[in-house]
Amino acid sequence: RSSDLVHDVSPKDAGEYTCETEVSKTKATVQVKEVVNRFTKELSDVKGEEKGVAVFECETEKPAHIVTWRKGIAELQPTKKHELSQKGVTLRLTLNELRDRTSTR
Repeated sequence: RSSDLVHDVSPKDAGEYTCETEVSKTKATVQVKEVVNRFTKELSDVKGEEKGVAVFECETEKPAHIVTWRKGIAELQPTKKHELSQKGVTLRLTLNELRDRTSTR
């Protein structure tokens, strides 16, 4: 009987695997159930002065492959105003040149 131990599996490891000898073969499938990547540090409210900088930061259990930042329902894209970054499990949104929401400038 043959056995393999696979570490750090991901959904792309799912599929059919085969073991062959000169005269026979056997096969089996691997199904991978992806574990939800939960936040270990949630976002907190921040305050900043007009024309200043505000930084939002949160952390996840493992590095995130896809990160989406939003203001309301609008998806934020990287710009001079919105700096989006990720270092390991730390996700950061930096808002530059803060403006008061009533400001028309």
